[in-house]
Amino acid sequence: MVSAYFALQNDVKHKDDDAVIWLCDPEKWNQSAFRHISYKGGVFDEDDDNIAKHKPGTPLAEMPDTPIMMFGSYNSPRIVAQRGVFALFGKSMSPMDEFFKASDYEAGCLEKIIVPAAKVDLVRESLFRKGFTESVVFPEIEGLAKELRRENGYE
Repeated sequence: MVSAYFALQNDVKHKDDDAVIWLCDPEKWNQSAFRHISYKGGVFDEDDDNIAKHKPGTPLAEMPDTPIMMFGSYNSPRIVAQRGVFALFGKSMSPMDEFFKASDYEAGCLEKIIVPAAKVDLVRESLFRKGFTESVVFPEIEGLAKELRRENGYE
């Protein structure tokens, strides 16, 4: 729902464009990325040995191509509120969907949902009614201010 919130943010420059929501199952993604070692675990944390070659400072020749999924440090209210999992990219500049297609990753680990431009406002309002609002996603005073501006017609 948080990713839908971000995908459906009101952007005047792209108001007539469809919105795209990418759904990634981080456990399946990592299992596919590490199938060469028969990895059956889940999402990595920052101390996991499996992410060592993805860390900054790793020589490019040793860095894998594929992105992996990891939890970040829950060191800010935003990260906690957004319940995020992060993609930690390797040396490749290819988008994740290209890895998914080219590497025959497990079905369902990456999916694309297109929200037609004509339905974006309707789906966004549904998210707001379900409680996914600015003050929830951005739990600081700025998020509350954005929400109050929107609710009172000052967008």
